[in-house]
Amino acid sequence: MKTLDQFYNESVRIPTRVGTIMDIMFAWRGQRYSVKMFFPQVKLPSRKEIQIQLNKVYPGSKVFSYDVTEYDSGDPLFYASR
Repeated sequence: MKTLDQFYNESVRIPTRVGTIMDIMFAWRGQRYSVKMFFPQVKLPSRKEIQIQLNKVYPGSKVFSYDVTEYDSGDPLFYASR
């Protein structure tokens, strides 16, 4: 059995993913929200692609704006599927 010190000394590499992180502003059930969503594609997603993926999490939502953003460690992030 490993001790706590052995767990701290091990390094773990998180798999690298190629894609785009989008900061999306949208309305859902009468409220405005902002969410960061990862799209696993090199090209920028269109508004229609963003709307389709957002509707999977927030049904009936309406996208107001979106922009490419950087990932800050600790921020929550949704992963969009293809």
